[in-house]
Amino acid sequence: MLTAQRTVSPISSLKVLLQDVSSFCGEQEAVATQDACSDAMSKLQFAYDRYVKVQAIGAVVSFPLYTTDVFVNLLKVELPVAVLVIACYGCVLDQLRERWWVKSAGKRLVEACLSKTLSTNPTFAALLERAGAEVGLLP
Repeated sequence: MLTAQRTVSPISSLKVLLQDVSSFCGEQEAVATQDACSDAMSKLQFAYDRYVKVQAIGAVVSFPLYTTDVFVNLLKVELPVAVLVIACYGCVLDQLRERWWVKSAGKRLVEACLSKTLSTNPTFAALLERAGAEVGLLP
């Protein structure tokens, strides 16, 4: 008897990662952190969906322009959840690696995020490891 094997494409596993990070953003204690990171993830998911549906490269590349000042400040202080959002951006940007002007920028961004030991939270660590795996840095 044959058993059906489920094949997961990189795009679908990335979509699940984005959803899981969005949920993690919503679990943050500080409301301002929750709002800023959830907003950034919402915009990143929109950019990713536009890329998947109609190859809207501009939506992906312009994502940083639409983040809020609050989010940027969270990133400046290396708040783990903000770094995780940027790691997800690196994963989405890595989808454009065949473009000569993107090359390995997404992978390098994820690698920079992985080099930070910012939290002992096991959920954070697991999500960041998944981001590393998405771009081929981790098994």
